[in-house]
Amino acid sequence: MPLPRTTAQPPFEDACAQVLDFLRREIPLGHWSINRYDGERQVHLQVRDDTYGVRAGDHRAWDASLCARMVAGAPGIAPDVAAVPQYANAPVRQQAPIGAYVGVPLHDADGGLFGTLCGLDPLPQDRRLGQHAPLLDLLGSLLTAVLRSERSRDRTRQLTRWTLAGAAGSPLKGVLNRGAWYEFLTAADEQHRAHGDPARVAVFRAADEAAAARAAQVLRQNLRDHDVVADLGAGEVGVVLTRIPPVAGELCVGRLHRALTDAGLPVGVGSSVYSIADGFAAAWARAEAAAHAARVQHAAA
Repeated sequence: MPLPRTTAQPPFEDACAQVLDFLRREIPLGHWSINRYDGERQVHLQVRDDTYGVRAGDHRAWDASLCARMVAGAPGIAPDVAAVPQYANAPVRQQAPIGAYVGVPLHDADGGLFGTLCGLDPLPQDRRLGQHAPLLDLLGSLLTAVLRSERSRDRTRQLTRWTLAGAAGSPLKGVLNRGAWYEFLTAADEQHRAHGDPARVAVFRAADEAAAARAAQVLRQNLRDHDVVADLGAGEVGVVLTRIPPVAGELCVGRLHRALTDAGLPVGVGSSVYSIADGFAAAWARAEAAAHAARVQHAAA
């Protein structure tokens, strides 16, 4: 079932859009984007692209990117990337022609790396591109300030949501029911669409509702406080692993499956990485289908 979507953009999402539109006019490179570093990948949150065919939600390995090298100390503006040793042999240049690069780091509320503001063009640019450094630094600081303010607001809202969700949750402590699960995913879709926070949805299919209730308790005991567990009825338990990149999330689901097996609770399990391109509803549907198939296969064995 599709989740409802709010029409108003959160402040950070709106600020990113305005900054990219401005840069597209004032510094007409073939590609401008706001990117999220999720611990493993560079994920494109918003894109203005006339050259490479890149869309929001596309991603690549962080270590392959020019932004990874910029954050590590390479120049933030490279009118000719071939002339900069740190950039010249970057793997991403084997995938697409990149003649010029601009990168500005963006920092999260805790001071850690959130991602980057990035510009690319297939052709080298005039050296005067470097004159835009003060403007780019100012825009990076602006986006960082808006992000930090929004993160603070989101923490307050999350506390309110958890209070309400607890009231609407199942009798099991720390486990949501199906209605509260919908409420959580709806709210999370807005935040994750704007910020690109990495997440994974997992579904566990138990033999019956009693087994699912026990499985939910075991899962809750083996998860972090900010992860979400829901008893969805009909023998199904849903989990959202928050703030976790794809590979680490897959390993976590494997550990959870083993914990259930050790507790004498055989289940079918499926999981899917959240993507800003199609949201939590699609990730849940993929995980649910995989869990159902695993349960059927286990029953037939």
